[in-house]
Amino acid sequence: MADTSLIPEWITLLMAVYALGASVGELVRPGSWSAMLDNFANSAATSFLTGIVLIAIGGAIYLVSPPWGAGDWLAIMVKLMGGGMVLEGFVVLAFSHTFMTFSQKIVGRAGKPWAVFSMAIGLALGAIAISRIAS
Repeated sequence: MADTSLIPEWITLLMAVYALGASVGELVRPGSWSAMLDNFANSAATSFLTGIVLIAIGGAIYLVSPPWGAGDWLAIMVKLMGGGMVLEGFVVLAFSHTFMTFSQKIVGRAGKPWAVFSMAIGLALGAIAISRIAS
């Protein structure tokens, strides 16, 4: 049987890679997040597929993370993240236009500050995950 004790750490590291990749992409090509949201808002197929992917990946994260009573704050955070992704997938499927209007107002045209924030989160998550994996 495979060792599953580091599942929260590996999921956290993968989320760090995602956050860093997305932030670097926005910093290299300013306005790409805004363009993505504009395209997303105009495509029912993209909304549908995004909702399905969020539910599938979020559900998998939720199911493989340790039980709520594990007593590890990182495991609880990962479980909450997985559940949040499932909820977000539902919202994208059920209320795509409203969700995208809300997202566009939050992100707006201020891609750089959001990208820097995302990069900081990615670096913090990566440092936490690597320090726990290495110990």
